[in-house]
Amino acid sequence: MRIKLYYVLPLFVLPVISSAQVRLIGFQTLPGQSTSNIIEWQADAPESLSTSATDVNSIIIANSTFNASTGDFIAKVNVNGASGILEFNTLNNNLEFNGATITTNGSSECDMQTGFVYSYDNNAVNQKVLKRYDPATNNDDIIGTFNFPENALFYPDSSCFDSNLGIYYFVMSDSDGLKLVSVPVNNADFTYSQVSITGLPILGNIGLEFSNDSNTIFATFATDFNNGQNYVFNVGKISPQGVVESLMAMPSITSTQFYNRTFDQTTNAMIFVASDQSDTMLFVYDTDTNTYATKQLPEGNLYEIESNNYTYSVAKYGQLGVDKTEPSSQIVVNQNLKTILFPETMAGQHFDLFTITGAKVASSKVSTDLSFNYSQFQSGIYIIKIDGAKQKTTRKLSL
Repeated sequence: MRIKLYYVLPLFVLPVISSAQVRLIGFQTLPGQSTSNIIEWQADAPESLSTSATDVNSIIIANSTFNASTGDFIAKVNVNGASGILEFNTLNNNLEFNGATITTNGSSECDMQTGFVYSYDNNAVNQKVLKRYDPATNNDDIIGTFNFPENALFYPDSSCFDSNLGIYYFVMSDSDGLKLVSVPVNNADFTYSQVSITGLPILGNIGLEFSNDSNTIFATFATDFNNGQNYVFNVGKISPQGVVESLMAMPSITSTQFYNRTFDQTTNAMIFVASDQSDTMLFVYDTDTNTYATKQLPEGNLYEIESNNYTYSVAKYGQLGVDKTEPSSQIVVNQNLKTILFPETMAGQHFDLFTITGAKVASSKVSTDLSFNYSQFQSGIYIIKIDGAKQKTTRKLSL
């Protein structure tokens, strides 16, 4: 949406913030190129790219996310006429495409603690449902149905995820106006709440991003200052009660790319692509100081830019995926045999197995055959805690 601006607010900007740590990933399409590359770069050095060629012919915009617990860039794409999920691992450059049985069509967000990807979608009878995609198994499950009115509208990429509490947020509107919907995804029963968005006259799309450091929902939006005649772009925040506050009005911005917005958890920076009267740039907005810097973009058309928050996620929540510890203390999951395999050093030690929500599902000792069958449990992320003679061990396992 291009925004014509006539109203100018006083603006004070300190344009120097630390963006050296901001690592970005996204799709790049160059002139004359029929497929897109995946590129990685630092915000301060757009000329220094790491490029990986793909067979992606087109990208379903506003549907990508970054699995910070495993380092995977996940996107909905089309490859040679087939629609599906593309996963690119930034640790080993492994590229996988999973076919059309998987759909994530509405505002995908990834939980840093579990690696699950959540999105809303339509079911067979056109009801809005919440879906959970497990990248480890490629399972895409409906976990609940929303009871929204028929006239409800939804906005591309207007969602975010609180990985501390496990809450998926998104924006919808009905005859009563804009609503903030909150879904606590780890509850045993599917529940959600919705509150009216109040505080400012917002027009058009609202972009949401969640800071897991400050526990804040940040937002980008345009405000109406003269009955539909004047619009000003803002960076702000929304409380869980739906109250909107502008942190900075940015009247020089004439348009934004809603599909190119992300949040860097390490620097607490809202990152988005926007244009003024002369150029299109990368904006790095520091939410701690309410200052911003502009950066040049890599060449070509860019889509689905995400921040690589892998380092932050591992430091705060731990790593999912392959156990990187020494072989003598590795715990291995054989998903074909539904078996957890323990190293010899853990024989006889007591362990407890918990669901990601904290429910204890097993308590035992490591058997002499060093294995534990978990076929009675549902697939998902579990926490195993082992009481060793010298130290306690905690691991996340994908069963």
